Amino acid sequence: MAKVVFTKEDKINIIKTPLILFAICLVAVALLAAMNKVTEGPIAQNEEKAMMQAMQTVLPASDYLSLTVSESEGDCTVSRASAAVDEKGELLGYCISLEKTGYKDTVSVMVAVSSDAKTVLGVDIVSQNETPGLGSKITKDNFLAQFFGTPAPVSANVDTISGATVSSSTVVSIVDTAVVCVQNHQAAWEKEGAK
Repeated sequence: MAKVVFTKEDKINIIKTPLILFAICLVAVALLAAMNKVTEGPIAQNEEKAMMQAMQTVLPASDYLSLTVSESEGDCTVSRASAAVDEKGELLGYCISLEKTGYKDTVSVMVAVSSDAKTVLGVDIVSQNETPGLGSKITKDNFLAQFFGTPAPVSANVDTISGATVSSSTVVSIVDTAVVCVQNHQAAWEKEGAK
């Protein structure tokens, strides 16, 4: 076997190359962290704007009072609960934002429930990434219109979409869960001031 001999320059390069790569990685991480910090505020504002728009869509009101809610309800994640009130402070109903995994990805839905927690007043798909042309049909007005004024549980009164059964069943499940969420929390919310 031949003996490998390193020159002084080779030894310097062995140390220098990893240090250069480390410095490049450090700069890249710092730039990514800075970009995250810069975009964090606008992203949060856009998400809040989308939530407010969804609440106005499902249950127009003068104001929405934030309510305390557990992070999960059944197999859904609850991201927001609000009491919709008119200009006199009278309770119109509740807006609940829930998420659940559909066929392909997470489906986020805003649901309006009547103040007596017996009727669905409106449904809006806040975000979804279901299969284009099939699962994405859950955003169509003819599917969402079935929910307006529907007594709970909606699963007994709403038709799923042929070819998009998983996605549409996910929305139905989310809506039923929203009603249960209101029923489970209504007494506590009334103590918070949602009357």
